[in-house]
Amino acid sequence: MTINCFALIDPDPRRRSLVCDRLAGASMFVAQFSWVREIDPEKLEHAVLLALDKGQAIADIVNSLEENLLSNPIIAYSDRIDTDRVVQAVKAGADGYLAWPFTMEQLTPVIERIESEASQATDKSRVEARSKYLIKQLTPREREVLSGVVHGMSNQQIGDALSISARTVEIHRANMIRKLGASNSAAAVKMALDGDFKDAPPASGPLGDWLGEAA
Repeated sequence: MTINCFALIDPDPRRRSLVCDRLAGASMFVAQFSWVREIDPEKLEHAVLLALDKGQAIADIVNSLEENLLSNPIIAYSDRIDTDRVVQAVKAGADGYLAWPFTMEQLTPVIERIESEASQATDKSRVEARSKYLIKQLTPREREVLSGVVHGMSNQQIGDALSISARTVEIHRANMIRKLGASNSAAAVKMALDGDFKDAPPASGPLGDWLGEAA
């Protein structure tokens, strides 16, 4: 994520002008607003919100974003820095906090941190989506074996729980690892964790009783 677009929210037009002057020198596009409700949600997709922290402004901004299913980064600023207020803003959803008047040298590290965190979040989402997709390709039995591996069970323990032999478990395990594109069981477990796999550990029941060794 590269940040070059800001939605500036500040009820004071004079201060908005001063903020814009500082951002203009860094080739940043800035759209000005006096209140968050003035912003068209469709135009916020890639913008960072730079907002004056006054009253319940940050909480109102977060609520507005949530109503529109958005999660834009928010950088709050105020000419009166108070520790409790900063903490409240961060708890409300602010990703950074600056004292006004601020310089681009002070804003840049905040921007870089947000960019880095956004990139990491995107990478994590891609890994999670891929893991979930591959896990869905497993058969019910292979999912049971994967769950057993995730819970630290041996082939024999999984076999006993499913009423199949350890050798049959080994075959299912090999197929499961292959379908996931994993190099070994440890890699398969990592994919399960990345994909938020939460199946309960295998236990003997109707599936094992019906399928037996054929499974």
